[in-house]
Amino acid sequence: MIIPKHTNYFVVNYHYLERDGEKSHASHPTSPETFSNHLAYLKEHFAIVDIPTLFSRAKENGEPSVAITFDDGLRGQYLYAPSLLEAAGGYGTFFIIANTFENYIPATHKIHILLSRFPASDLLAEANRVLPETAQIPLSTRISETRKLRDDILTANFKEALHRMEHRQSEQLLDTLFASFGLNAEKISEDLFMNKEEVLDLHRRGHTIGGHGSYHLALDTQTSDVVAEEISHGKKVLSDVLGESPKVFSYPHGGANETVAHILKSHGFTHAVTIKQAGLSSTTDPFFIPRFDAKDLSETLGA
Repeated sequence: MIIPKHTNYFVVNYHYLERDGEKSHASHPTSPETFSNHLAYLKEHFAIVDIPTLFSRAKENGEPSVAITFDDGLRGQYLYAPSLLEAAGGYGTFFIIANTFENYIPATHKIHILLSRFPASDLLAEANRVLPETAQIPLSTRISETRKLRDDILTANFKEALHRMEHRQSEQLLDTLFASFGLNAEKISEDLFMNKEEVLDLHRRGHTIGGHGSYHLALDTQTSDVVAEEISHGKKVLSDVLGESPKVFSYPHGGANETVAHILKSHGFTHAVTIKQAGLSSTTDPFFIPRFDAKDLSETLGA
């Protein structure tokens, strides 16, 4: 998606930052060189600010501004983003999945890891070998005609089938696939995610640390009790690391609704970001702040 002209207030979000040739945990990472090019453009045209400042400027029609966010607390973000941001005179907001400090790998990231290392055809063959006959993943027709259309059929069906499974079932299948393909989840987690010391270092350098849940669950699909536990546990873990409570939140998988927003407010959060692709305006709700993806910015600069 190309960011519309005259969008004066917006957020750009990043996930994987990796150099070409590095062992990748993602299918389409952003290189530090691309990120640096993005920063050069943003610095020339906008003030780089935090989310509360961006929200205030959009509300008051102030100076054109942009906030830069990073979901999931990935180590590549720590290795490459802070120094480039600081050189540009800006700071980022890093949203941390709390249980990754205990070597937990969310299902989404396990899927990314598997697809970055093995052909989807091999993954589906192994999955169908262990799944019951009634749960076989189709190989020739798409499971969904509305989602993951940028992926080939096998890749799309692998992702979609896992996302449609009950959480415990998908975790079990992914653990089986990791074992079948000889992957050490604990070692990969240590390499993939920031540790507490790195998160604290970002905080001390002036970057914002925000919540992203405990298990990276889509909160709009969970009960209120589960949502409250996801938010409160994640907040406590980050508060213990930082010495203060996080105030901003990124909805995992973009799973935002009024119930989740209300629970966030009750736990002291002041702003939350979604994955809706749009700029901010004077009427933007502080708990439903939209964001463009890094790919949108690349597409805009290449247009």
